[in-house]
Order: sequence, then C-alpha cells, then structure tokens
Amino acid sequence: MAKRVAIIGAGIGGLVAIKECLVAGLEPVCFESCSYVGGLWHYDEGNDGDENSPIYKNVFINISRDMLPFSDFPCPKDWPIYMSKPYVGKYLEMYADHFDLRRHVRFNHRVQRLRQDPATKRWTVRYVAVEGDGKTPRGEDTDETYDWVFVCTGHYQDPYVPRFEGAERFKGRAMHAIEYCDFNGFSGKKVVVVGPGASGCDIAVELSYHAEVYLSSRNGTWLVPRVDKANLPIDMSISRLVWSLPGRFQLWYATTYVGIRPPGHLRPSHGFMDKWVPIAPNALLERISFGKVRTKPDISRFAENGRDVEFVDGTVIRDVDVVIYATGYGYRFEFVDPEVMTNGTITAKDQIDGKTLKENAWLWKGIIPPRHEGIAIRNGRSAPQSHIHPLTVPLSSELQVRYLTSLITGRTQHPLPTPAEMDLQIVAQRKTIPPTHLVNFEPAYLNYFDWLANEAAGATPEPLKIIREYGFGFWLKILTGPLVPSQWRLVGRDRWEGAKSVIEDCYRRIQEGDLIHVEIGSEKL
Repeated sequence: MAKRVAIIGAGIGGLVAIKECLVAGLEPVCFESCSYVGGLWHYDEGNDGDENSPIYKNVFINISRDMLPFSDFPCPKDWPIYMSKPYVGKYLEMYADHFDLRRHVRFNHRVQRLRQDPATKRWTVRYVAVEGDGKTPRGEDTDETYDWVFVCTGHYQDPYVPRFEGAERFKGRAMHAIEYCDFNGFSGKKVVVVGPGASGCDIAVELSYHAEVYLSSRNGTWLVPRVDKANLPIDMSISRLVWSLPGRFQLWYATTYVGIRPPGHLRPSHGFMDKWVPIAPNALLERISFGKVRTKPDISRFAENGRDVEFVDGTVIRDVDVVIYATGYGYRFEFVDPEVMTNGTITAKDQIDGKTLKENAWLWKGIIPPRHEGIAIRNGRSAPQSHIHPLTVPLSSELQVRYLTSLITGRTQHPLPTPAEMDLQIVAQRKTIPPTHLVNFEPAYLNYFDWLANEAAGATPEPLKIIREYGFGFWLKILTGPLVPSQWRLVGRDRWEGAKSVIEDCYRRIQEGDLIHVEIGSEKL
C-alpha cells in the first residue's frame, strides 16, 4: 500500500511536491486554504489579490526566465526574461495542468494542527474547511493520519518590524512591505522605506516617481543588478567553471563584474561575501543620482511630535507621512509545535561562538527536524542563497522533494544520519553565516543542489557521466554555461529526455547575444 503524504500549501513547493510524490508512487494529499494554486504568485486580473501578500502588484521576479522553471518544464521562450507576477502565476497554473495536479488538492481547507503518534511515528493532520477568505471555518475539524508531512507554506507568515524608540507615537502611517500593493495613495507623500533588500529597493524605485522617498539602511549593502555588463541576466553569469575556482577569484569576479557598491548611506561597510546581497532594479542607482531616492542611515528614534524621524547621524526628516518596513519575515507555523522546530538540548536561542540564532529553526539540510521522523519543513527561506545568485526557489524546492521522496521509498544513496550527527552538522553550518532574525540555511547552493540530486537519484551532472552519454563538447557547455535547472535531469533515475535540448538552446542564445530580447507581442499573456 502506498504511503500517504500530507502536503500543506499549493504554491511553488507544494505543487512540485505533489508531482514528485506521484512519480515515486506515493499518495499525496495537498491542503490549500485558498481556492487556487500558485500561492503568493496567483494573479486575478480583476483582483489585485490579498492585501497582506508580499508579492505586490508590479513586482518582477528576480530569477530570469531560463533559470526560474522546474527542471522538466521550461517556461515559454517568448515570455519576458524577467517576469511579472501574472507570468509566474500562469507558469504555475500551466505546471499544475500539465501534470494533472489539481485533483490532488483539497482547496479551501486549512490545516489547524499537526500531531505525531510517539508509537507509530505517523502524523495526525487536523484540518477544517474554510470560506473564500481562507480563514473563516465552515464546518467541524477533521483528523486524518499520514505517514509523512511536507510543510510547503513558505516563510512569508510573520512580518518582522524592528523596534525604534518612539515608534508607538508616530502619527503617520506605519506599514510592513507585506501591506504594499502599488503607488496609489502615496502621491505627494513623504515616505521612508526601511531596509535595502529586494523589496525595499523595488518599492523605493516605484514610489520615487510619485512621492518624496528616503531609503534607510543600517549597514549599507552591495547591490546586484538584474542584467550584467555583458547584457546577460545576472543569474546566468555564474557557471560550474566559475564556481570551481578558488574563493579569492570568486570574490574578485563578484566585486569586479557583478556587485555594485552604491553611494551615500547605502555604501556598505562590509565585504561582498560577508552578507546576503539583494538583486536590485537597474533603475535604483539612476533614481539615487537624480535625487529621487535619497539614502539615509539607520533610524535612531521617532520624535515626540509624532511626525519627525531622526537618524543615527543626527539628521531629521520633518513631517513624514509613511514609514514602510521592508525588513523581512520571521519564522512561524501556527500548526506546528515549537519543539518540532528546535533541538531540545541545543535550543534555537543558544549562543554559538558568540552568534545568536534568534528563533532559527533547527533543521538538517534546511528541511528535516533531527528528532521528529516523517516531517519536512520545505519553505522559501530554507532554500540556499548565494551572494552572486538569487534564491532559486523552484529548483531548490524540486530537488528537496526529489530527495525526500527517495528517502521515503528507501532509494537514497545513504541513510539519514543519527540525530546527534545532524546536530553537529547544523552547528557547523550555522558557524559559517552571520546571525539574522530570519531563518538561515545558506549552503553553497551548487554543492547543495548536486548533493540533493545525487542522493535522490544519482542525477548530478558529473563530468564522466555527461561525457560518456553526451560527448565532451556538451560537457563544455555544462561547464562554462549557466546553471540551467535541466542540468539536473540529464542523468540518473529520473532523467528527462528534453533536458539536453533546453540546455543547448539556452547556450546558443547566449552565444548569439539574443537572451534578453523580448519579441513584440509577448508583453501580455
């Protein structure tokens, strides 16, 4: 009898989890509180969407068209190289329809609680049918038992707002970026955007055409443009060859050809590799140079009059109308017991070599709690980051669930380590990254992807495997070309016959310099 897997969420992670469970012969049941697939990327032309969605109306995803898709389902070639929300939502709908995934989704069903039976190690999922708002119950709670649970709800659950002296007396509008939709309602306002991450930069640029905008940063930041100096999408500028070179060369390459050190108070005091670097709109530096986005250091306090904002350099902005906190998200799952997310002996708030973990989940390889069998926390923030590569959520989600389904069916290359061994590996990995209020699992993404693919199905594109099957010339394309997701479908148990042609087509368009061109007529879906 097939093992049952409960999947929570029908967004990017949930959809690929359904598909890979079916491939592995498992029985997936997906619980989705909304009436549609795609999660945060769902787009309804007649409705701008959830007012509390972090995917604001005019957002463009920071992953290029050829790097975005799942490894066996490429995006249409005539779509823009950087896609807006409607395109990403449409892609996920196409994926769900192509693999017939919707019939495995229980729409308008919200998970209330997860509970593990200590004896059987199986999980009881308590859920309730809900109204169209995804929250209001319309029936009684129901319990069902599953062998495994995949939590695929992402990390955009708990907006993080830093504490500043006097913030409670601010008489203007204080909001988190999750509440931002578009520029309407901000015309002529004086706006302070706190945080120079991807969302903060996007919002500052958009509002700069309609409002007086100040962008505040605590430590400054390096920036990475969407398109590099060779007119390549920035995420396609890194190859296996570049990745294999010594760290010092990678740093030189990144700071010379990729990273930008912005002026003013955004100028970073740290090195390029010391902190996460946001992908920023190419227009940001232009708007700064025009004086339309003015940079400020960290906020010191809000003045007694409830209107002025003072910064750590002593400067003051008078009569501020709006403060937008683009400061990220915490980590919270209301239906998961906190003990599942921590260690029990090494808690999530322990000090490790002077670094505070600050509520970080205790997950081996970013997905598995060491002391709780049968559950995986597959979320956006546990995907690998790189200083010169964006968060490749679809591919990381896919490779993680390919590994998990192989683990469930007993087909991985190696068994799970013991809980104690997992703890040691987590501690060692945490020592390599700076403390943060966000969940932090940031391995070297290429090594991580290769490890997942090899453990799952022997699918790592190793030189001898590729040369033996496809020839030396094709291996050179793998070595020197972009890290297209289809690389992880060339060999192994779950190969895809279309992978080679996808890679060759992408490589050809790079050589012809025809990658960022968009055909006339492709602007609309």
